[in-house]
Amino acid sequence: RDSDDIPAAATSPRIGSNEAHWNVSRDSIQLVDSEDAAAEFVRETSCFEGVVGLDTEWQPGCHDALVSICQVAMKQKVWILDIKWLLSARHSDVAITLENMFADDRILKLGFGFQEDLNRLNLALQGLLGSRLLNMCNFLDLQFDQRGLASLVRDVTGLVLDKTLQCSQWGARPLTAAQLKYAAADAQCLLNVRDALAEAACLKKASSLSPNTWKRNFAMPGSMEDTFAGLSSKRVSEAMEFAGLNAVFENREDASNSSVCHDGNVVCFTIKPTRQPVAVITLAEQQVSVCALATHLLVAKNKIA
Repeated sequence: RDSDDIPAAATSPRIGSNEAHWNVSRDSIQLVDSEDAAAEFVRETSCFEGVVGLDTEWQPGCHDALVSICQVAMKQKVWILDIKWLLSARHSDVAITLENMFADDRILKLGFGFQEDLNRLNLALQGLLGSRLLNMCNFLDLQFDQRGLASLVRDVTGLVLDKTLQCSQWGARPLTAAQLKYAAADAQCLLNVRDALAEAACLKKASSLSPNTWKRNFAMPGSMEDTFAGLSSKRVSEAMEFAGLNAVFENREDASNSSVCHDGNVVCFTIKPTRQPVAVITLAEQQVSVCALATHLLVAKNKIA
């Protein structure tokens, strides 16, 4: 991989360790907890096009804790949005800018098991966005197997992601320098994980494809519908290949032979206990019967999640 793909600071070994740790330079971290910092975030990100890594942190031990910070990572800078400050300052401009970024097809958003983060972030921003919910478009979730983020980072980049501050006091203020660096690393590492995966053999076509190929619209909790623009077999094959899956198409008696692309859904399931992924492609107005799917796959209904 080219040396430019990984920030120089990220490859610096820690003292007393023979392994290189992911380490974000403090100079590249911008905490948004003031009017000036908020104005800078709005100005610099409003016209941004490219790839960002997303993450959030909240107070540990609280089942219904709201998001405390939201990280938006780019190659050269990581924005850490102090959600507690945004709420106390009633700073809707930052929330609206984040809302527009999430919905912008020109920006590929990366996350890791981000549905819970999105749910909590929606709850936290209700006071600033009213009844509107964050609509996530052009999103790629990098949690595609049972590995945690640290294991994935080590496997694909060779770097160690320190998770010791994961359960620190994210509700306390001010945040420590160590917390800021931890939070920034959690989001920025996703950019390099994506780059490394794109270079892997199973994802070799990813670099030549537009980010708009991978459109994922997050719905409310409980929904697992993925919507792709133009559900042609070629488009679905590309999307599944990018996720590291083999695209196998089965001709059904009721399948249409038309080459016309229709609006539709890709509904994703996993088969227990191996978590084998299954993607069911339907027209937009059709629903998937779990009973019928279980019968077709020759598995018990309770094995499908």
